[in-house]
Amino acid sequence: MRRTADVLNGLRDQGAPVPRHDLLVPLADDAIAVVQERLPGIPAAQVGPEVIDRMVEASELFVDALNARPDIPERRLHLGSSGSGFLRHETLQAYGPRSRALLERIREIGRSDPDEVEGEDLVHPDYTFGNVLFADGEVSGIVDWNGGIGRGDRWLSVVGLRFEMAWSTIYPDSQHPVNAAALDRLDEHLVSRLAPEVLLRYWAHWTLSRLDWTISNFPTADIELFLDLGESRLIPG
Repeated sequence: MRRTADVLNGLRDQGAPVPRHDLLVPLADDAIAVVQERLPGIPAAQVGPEVIDRMVEASELFVDALNARPDIPERRLHLGSSGSGFLRHETLQAYGPRSRALLERIREIGRSDPDEVEGEDLVHPDYTFGNVLFADGEVSGIVDWNGGIGRGDRWLSVVGLRFEMAWSTIYPDSQHPVNAAALDRLDEHLVSRLAPEVLLRYWAHWTLSRLDWTISNFPTADIELFLDLGESRLIPG
């Protein structure tokens, strides 16, 4: 958290819409209280293509942000073995035939490249609609860094946003409703801006993450949602 505060404060000094972290207070049980700046704006009430464009543009603020910070650890995809924070292979192995087939494909993809995410970008731990504030149609704040920062490729977070958007297909009255045009717009960004093999690796990572999470905590409809989404890019045909 001290590293996170140091990096964010440096970006804030450069004008980036991230909250200054003014005080960290260690508490019991390894918890930390954070006193941070409150930024203007509110999350988007409706998510259309223009919100997607602004969020993709805002992520460019993090390009090469960690060039001078070799102490910040690289993000790992955990395609070959389990990690913490809902990246457990065992959950997919135990659930059923479709999740096992996806796990086999995830491991296959993981064998072709290093597990670390290459790059010097700052990677947001939870780049979702609730954590991006808007004022007058522009991004005014990128908040909720309590998961800690990571080094790598900012597009990893943007691919994660695509998985977050999937909830709207079964929960249209969600807190941040997403229309079909927004889904199409983000898919266009991903396909046009990422090499196919990179998109495949990031898709495998988020498939693992979301399936571990939903299998562990949510009903069948939610699990089926991410089985479908994972298969849409990972399973040929």
